[in-house]
Amino acid sequence: MLKKILISLGVLVVLLGGGVFYLLSNLDEIVRTAIEDYGSEAVGSQVSVGAVEISLREGSASIFNFSIANPPGFSDEDMLRFAELSVALDLGNLSSENVGIVSIVSTDPFVSYERANGTTNIDMVSERLAGEAPQEPEDAGAESEMNLQIDDVRIRNIQASISDDRLRNPVQV
Repeated sequence: MLKKILISLGVLVVLLGGGVFYLLSNLDEIVRTAIEDYGSEAVGSQVSVGAVEISLREGSASIFNFSIANPPGFSDEDMLRFAELSVALDLGNLSSENVGIVSIVSTDPFVSYERANGTTNIDMVSERLAGEAPQEPEDAGAESEMNLQIDDVRIRNIQASISDDRLRNPVQV
């Protein structure tokens, strides 16, 4: 009887260890796929991610070649894209009340703001996101306050395009 229990516990430990190993060794791809799938569903347009690199040990994460396509009725140009977005956390300053961020770096961010038929591409996505926002519980009176400390923000090579059906040509900023 004791032998069967020990064998069962051993098998359970091996399965759990294998599951944890699989999760950690595939974390980047799991997160990339989740961003694309859930992001596309949330915004109602195609969300694409080239790659994700997460280092739990260092407290850092990077997303590469991220883009959100324009909603239907607008140009084929991406509504939003960037070559890289990286965040580094201060692991010594993380708790349920505090989030310490050492740096946020965005490389080649681009936003396309388009107005057509009385609305904008960004308004359409914002309205969709607002409609999918989770509702707060009725007893949310005991809210906890989160302290966010960001030490450094760097944005490199920011660009934008503004297109309005009242303009002759799009304006590049």
